[in-house]
Amino acid sequence: MTPIAAEQLTRAIEERAHWGLPAERSTVASLLESGHDVGTERLGIPMTQEELDALDLPGRMAFAHAVRQSAVPFVNSLPTSGGVYIDQQQNGSLVVLLTEPSAELEAEIAKRMPASSRGFRVARATHTEAQLREALTRAWDTWKTVAPTTPLLGAGLDIMENRILFEVDPVDLEGSRRVLAALGARMGVRVGVAPRAPEESQDTSCTSRDSCYTPTRAGTRIYKGAIDSVNECTMAFHVVSTDGDIEFVTAGHCGYGGSNYWYIKDGTSDGLLLGTEQKTLYSAGGQDIMRVQLPVDQKSHLVYGESRVYGGSGACPVVGQAACASRGTSNIVDCGTVRTTWTSWVSNTANVVVWGGDMDGVASEPGDSGSPIFDRLDADHWGTVGVLNTTGGMFAVLCKAESGLAITGKAY
Repeated sequence: MTPIAAEQLTRAIEERAHWGLPAERSTVASLLESGHDVGTERLGIPMTQEELDALDLPGRMAFAHAVRQSAVPFVNSLPTSGGVYIDQQQNGSLVVLLTEPSAELEAEIAKRMPASSRGFRVARATHTEAQLREALTRAWDTWKTVAPTTPLLGAGLDIMENRILFEVDPVDLEGSRRVLAALGARMGVRVGVAPRAPEESQDTSCTSRDSCYTPTRAGTRIYKGAIDSVNECTMAFHVVSTDGDIEFVTAGHCGYGGSNYWYIKDGTSDGLLLGTEQKTLYSAGGQDIMRVQLPVDQKSHLVYGESRVYGGSGACPVVGQAACASRGTSNIVDCGTVRTTWTSWVSNTANVVVWGGDMDGVASEPGDSGSPIFDRLDADHWGTVGVLNTTGGMFAVLCKAESGLAITGKAY
């Protein structure tokens, strides 16, 4: 039996709870100490081989992809839609939120469910997703009015709870709960507050998977200005610009300040110059993502650590779906679930509020910024989800960056 650290045990408990796996402290401790954990190395989720087989993460991803193509567009078109999410604690099934559910609508949704289904249910919501999104545009200004002396670390959509969620430092949590009534009155929708450790919003570049060239892959370590001992960031997906050029995306804060020439190691002392930043959305109110030049012979459909190729955007992500990050500096594939598809935080590199999604169960360390987040489209292909930004799993949502970055939305 191998002793385990308290922090490792706590994280393992949280990871397993996300997936509906037994998460009692004694059970998880026994798993980690026994050496029977095969899931952490493969997917970043502590579990036995039996649990790994039963969880069927590829099957859950395939179902989420199928419903995003069939049922979800119909639900999103409904004026009474409160959004959808994947319930990973209930075998990865679909949950549809409606302000006015009916047997007729449920039947219409059922018609659009994929043949290979993990099931769905309809639940009543107080607000439509459109109402929540409108309110979210006022979240930061409203917070400054109601709680001017308490730093706000983030504000975003909480589809599962049908509300706007404000996030603060744990030390400010109790005081922030006392202003929820005032916040709700001004916002006009349900609101909540939750803790966010300040370090979870820290950009993960700018500190100290090499030998990955001709062609490169999403997940390759990239270097700013010159080759040295520490990669600043990680390459994400290769994308098609509207002018037809193939380039790659990475975190926008990686290009903030200093040289914006990007290199990879190729066995030479100077490395291989990829090119320079071509377009960025990294500014106040934007997303933390940029587009960088890529030599013709370096383009590929590959993700480091995966045998499948990526084959398109796979549609925008939905709350609760499974997704994985190929983390460059950490040199692992780390899987989790999408906590929210639209939230905000303060990017410490330029001290600006940026927008994107957030993952549960996916962390990162310095140099992982820009790592690709992807999901399973089918047995042979992965789909693009986003670009990792912070230590706590916040990410730029690729499908929402198409127009701003002048890309087609379909990966090369």
